[in-house]
Amino acid sequence: MYKVFCDNFFLCLSKQSLPADRKGVKVLKTNTINQAVELINSWLELPDKNDLDIFIDESVSIETVLSRVFKRRYAAGGVVLIENKMLTIIRNTIPDLPKGHLDKGEISEQAALREVSEETGIKKPEIISSLPTTYHCYKLGNAWILKETSWYIMRCEAGFTFVPQLDEGITAVELISEKDFDAFFLTTYRSIHEELEIDIRKQFSLKQQNK
Repeated sequence: MYKVFCDNFFLCLSKQSLPADRKGVKVLKTNTINQAVELINSWLELPDKNDLDIFIDESVSIETVLSRVFKRRYAAGGVVLIENKMLTIIRNTIPDLPKGHLDKGEISEQAALREVSEETGIKKPEIISSLPTTYHCYKLGNAWILKETSWYIMRCEAGFTFVPQLDEGITAVELISEKDFDAFFLTTYRSIHEELEIDIRKQFSLKQQNK
């Protein structure tokens, strides 16, 4: 299953039916690659979107459908836990987590560590576990780009000066405590809220228990 976010709405591509009580979600079915591509392209160009589930016949490859619609790009990012707080950023006025594209020859873990350091100024973060992968898309010229972001839980020692990467639209780097999590997840991107929140909270709770 793929859940691709666009304009803060999602397109879910699945081989099997999802729960029927998904409020406000339109449901479509298709059994050919061409039909699936047409449905996705039409949805992408809608000025006013709704969440959409597309159930794809078992004979149709979802990867093939995606390759017909999108150009793929890869990114990686980190959820950094420092003492009893989580590192966040403000990017283009929106609360976010540090992330960025993979450089040539990099693997996702290397890119995640580099991007976290570059965007926040912290030194020597360390990966301790992985998180779910997120997908979002955007239009670049006439092409639709599908960005696949690998995420990791990281830890880092306290005692450094935050340096937001201004040329990436980052205006602030902040440490937030657990009492601020609700506000962060409600105002950040939907992909982070829906795909990562549960796992982040679990990891944070484990860290607190192991102190």
